[in-house]
Amino acid sequence: MPLILFLSFAIAVAGVLILPGLSDFVPLAGPAALASPVLLLQAWFRPRTAKPKLMLIDGSTVLYWRDGTPQLDALREAISHLRTLGCTPDVVFDANAGYLLAEKYKHHRRMGALLGLPEDQVMVVDKRKRPA
Repeated sequence: MPLILFLSFAIAVAGVLILPGLSDFVPLAGPAALASPVLLLQAWFRPRTAKPKLMLIDGSTVLYWRDGTPQLDALREAISHLRTLGCTPDVVFDANAGYLLAEKYKHHRRMGALLGLPEDQVMVVDKRKRPA
């Protein structure tokens, strides 16, 4: 956007200098043409922030990665590894995951607490939902 502003005001200044009928635009085009390179340089040298890499994990599957029994440690390790790679892990569980781990349904808040994740990074399918 700063490049577009710079080019627009540079053209406007050139037009004002070439066509005498546009002299009324000098108070607008002049300062804007002087300010737009500053905006252009700011945009050019502004540090780029990387967008977070979101990774979706099927938590119900990863629970079984170690010896075929559901274990939170396998999932915790996967989450930790993804974080070291600069990723933001989001975990999805089926409704059965809580029953496998604690013999009762656990909602996203509780599963997030078990994993050390905020609740907005964990989704547990509602136990009342039936597949279509």
